[in-house]
Amino acid sequence: MFEDVHQLRARLGKRGDIASDGMLRCLLCGQKMPGHGLLNLAALFSGTKVEQSQGWSCNLDRARNTFLRWDDWRQQLNGDIEKVAAMTATGFVLWHGHDKSRLPTCWVRPALHNGGENDLESVALCYHILTQEGCKRADAGGDDGACRPFAMVYDRRDLSFWQARRNAAECRSLLAANVGLAEVFMDMYYARAGKAYVLGGGWFWRACWNFAKPFVSSETARRLHVLHSQADLLHHFELNEIPEPWYSELLTKV
Repeated sequence: MFEDVHQLRARLGKRGDIASDGMLRCLLCGQKMPGHGLLNLAALFSGTKVEQSQGWSCNLDRARNTFLRWDDWRQQLNGDIEKVAAMTATGFVLWHGHDKSRLPTCWVRPALHNGGENDLESVALCYHILTQEGCKRADAGGDDGACRPFAMVYDRRDLSFWQARRNAAECRSLLAANVGLAEVFMDMYYARAGKAYVLGGGWFWRACWNFAKPFVSSETARRLHVLHSQADLLHHFELNEIPEPWYSELLTKV
């Protein structure tokens, strides 16, 4: 893998200066994602056609093409950084600690995100910044040649039905606006997707997951853990790795 990373970096030239070895390693691993289920699901969710590669004679050529398309998209983002700061100031998302597998963890509370209030460019910039922070934290775990993923806790508690609808509509619009890059994002970030812990899923979320599950591989499905209560967090996290407000909630249960 080290040799492939060096060869890819050489093919990228100066365009590759922004990429860590970990980023290029995960890109090469991401191309090995089993099947096209996630891309088919993205097409269904966005209501648009998703481009899928017809095969490359060389994985390094595909990786180079993917990285350059991603870098072009990154440079063309015109989001408002002040709007990004306002979105994150709500506390709907934060990076904190590690799970018991030592994966850096992003804690998400969609009930604190008001979908549809910001332009899609600013929303895309917000998610890009957060994702790059996760990649940086994951790579800080070492450079032993392994692909280093991160984890996410997705806490749906207090999320009303109508707010969930607004957030989903924003997600669909964002996906539709970038659908031509769906495979690019899959290649770039599939190897970064470690584990997801869902808290407060409820019947509606479970119904959606049961619908989506046939589209994903068994390997991908195994990365998702549905938690039945806050106390279940302690099966996956040490107490001192858990941020507020979850930490205080758990103190009464320990």
